[in-house]
Amino acid sequence: MCAATRAVKVTILGREYAFASQGGDADAHVRRVAELVDERMREVSRRATRQGPLGVAILTGLELVDELLSLQREAGSPLEVSQHKM
Repeated sequence: MCAATRAVKVTILGREYAFASQGGDADAHVRRVAELVDERMREVSRRATRQGPLGVAILTGLELVDELLSLQREAGSPLEVSQHKM
């Protein structure tokens, strides 16, 4: 039996978004991911003062993937495309 999907509302860089969630721990996971993304985007926004929200999102994504690749290289893990969905 499949658990009911519900919306979890989060705020990232001052804008509210709703994500589908299965409830329970999944809700907490979505909120934590959104909190970390919001924190990182705010950090980038403070440094890249001439960028709008889209530019901040792109720069944040580039930084996060760069960190991921560095961690994978340090761990000796090859880059794999993640199929994990939030």
